[in-house]
Amino acid sequence: MAFHLTSEAEGMKLLHFLKSECKESFSVKAIKRAIDSKRCYLNGRIETLSTRRLHSGDRIAIALALKRGENILSILYEDEHFLALNKPPGLVCDNRLIQKKFKRALKLIHRLDKETSGVLLLAKNERFREQMVLLFRQRRIAKSYYALASGSLMPQEGRCESFLARVGMRHGQVLWGSVEKEKGAFASTAWRVIKRTKIATFLELKPLTGRTHQLRVHLKELGHPLLGDVHYGNTSFLCPIQVSRNLLHAASLEFIHPQTLQKVGIQAPLPQDFQEALKELSRWPSSF
Repeated sequence: MAFHLTSEAEGMKLLHFLKSECKESFSVKAIKRAIDSKRCYLNGRIETLSTRRLHSGDRIAIALALKRGENILSILYEDEHFLALNKPPGLVCDNRLIQKKFKRALKLIHRLDKETSGVLLLAKNERFREQMVLLFRQRRIAKSYYALASGSLMPQEGRCESFLARVGMRHGQVLWGSVEKEKGAFASTAWRVIKRTKIATFLELKPLTGRTHQLRVHLKELGHPLLGDVHYGNTSFLCPIQVSRNLLHAASLEFIHPQTLQKVGIQAPLPQDFQEALKELSRWPSSF
């Protein structure tokens, strides 16, 4: 989760602020554990003092993770129209598979790559699914991802824009890449560095469009592919942090509920492997 503080947070203690923002999804104990375990970043630096006073303009990022043994198909949110699943890495987004696991008539509203973890929305009826698909197409759903990219990504924030299309195959998977304007679909990604080291960069990504493999392609074209990405990664890059998949996590979604017209915000905690990679990263000094 990431926060950009306003004047309302001036003078608040770190733990108190995070408690007020995350209380619906995480316990105070879980938040304190994340701070103590060096998984909280204040203005790009690790912050372990839960009583630290905050100021307007501060940026906070905290990696809240599931415990070992928790239900890998945990539900983050549910109402009469849909539910939000905390998708574990390795789960294929297939309607029949989802229905078999839940034993319920659910339909995917959108999809995540097999190795990507995080917020996944499932509709309970076709009308709601169509309404949500329209929101995605109209770009009225705010999406935030966490990623661990290889190398030291500069500068602190930016935007990557290009036109994407299919460009080939690798290991049996279709590859996407940038092409001329007339041959591809416009793609835009905003990014912000949370922690930068010599070996890897922890960052937040906000896809402003929703193209296939968009985030993976844009990180590759920035010269810093996702750690563990065998399709878009640089196989010659050696990193002390060893991972078994590409470290991309769909951290949150925000939208106006098409039935209740209320704002809905859903956050997914980090899976264990991402948490462990961040723990390894915390052993390396920040690079500015």
